[in-house]
Amino acid sequence: MKILFVACYVDNSHFMNVMRENLDKYLLNCTYDFVCLNDAPDIKNNEENFLKICDILSGNENSFDIIFERAMSNNFIHIKIPQNIHEDNKRQNHSSSRHIENLNWFNSNIKTLIPNYKEYDFLCHIDSDCIIRSEIDLNNELNGYDMAGPFIYLHSNFYYIHTGLFFINLKTVLNMHEIRWDNTMGTDTGSDIGNFILKNLQYKIKKLGHYDGYSKNNNIINNHTIISLDIKEIDDNVHKLIDTWFDYRFIHFRAGSCFGVGTHMHRSNERINLYRNKYEAFLKLC
Repeated sequence: MKILFVACYVDNSHFMNVMRENLDKYLLNCTYDFVCLNDAPDIKNNEENFLKICDILSGNENSFDIIFERAMSNNFIHIKIPQNIHEDNKRQNHSSSRHIENLNWFNSNIKTLIPNYKEYDFLCHIDSDCIIRSEIDLNNELNGYDMAGPFIYLHSNFYYIHTGLFFINLKTVLNMHEIRWDNTMGTDTGSDIGNFILKNLQYKIKKLGHYDGYSKNNNIINNHTIISLDIKEIDDNVHKLIDTWFDYRFIHFRAGSCFGVGTHMHRSNERINLYRNKYEAFLKLC
């Protein structure tokens, strides 16, 4: 099986090395390529940094070059996100509005960006902070399925696939260009995928995790594939939560591209320490 992974980066290149190391270590009987969508402004080429985006761990405002250099060192395919796709360049919320625009742009332009994309068996949209942590043979796990991913139930008869780990069979989902990552349900990136699923009931979909309802404050753990990290330095439970998908073989940091620390507009020592403590605890599980 050959897989094309696609992830967005804006201020969080620190996830790239473990992403590459673990894919190489744990993916069995698969080959893959990895696309890095770089959504940071290219300040060296005079793109204005409206949001004062910076590398989360270092605070360096030239996040674009840091992402580029790390993508090259990991032999990732690097694609620059044109900043003019963001209708309002002063957007504050990367994890929602900018993320939606990035994925819709990539899906609309995939034939030009990746001319040989149909040579792959599966396309996997994966969040930059979603890391494989144990061996898996996707030939067996995805055999016979058209799509797979964690389900977010908006009610008992309606769900969409979390785009943080969204496998699409390129041999069978021939209308992939119709997928939109718009937030039409007032939740998060990709809720409009639920409408695509309703219109295409012929597709067989594998559930890799779930939310029973959508919790904006992330406090609900029961009946969700969410766990809380053991971090003594953090009192607030919300900052300890991670997702566990595909029978705990993938874990998702949550808010790995957090604009609370990834821009100089909101950055503070308290927020940086919270992020670092969670990041260190997360890496111990990878």
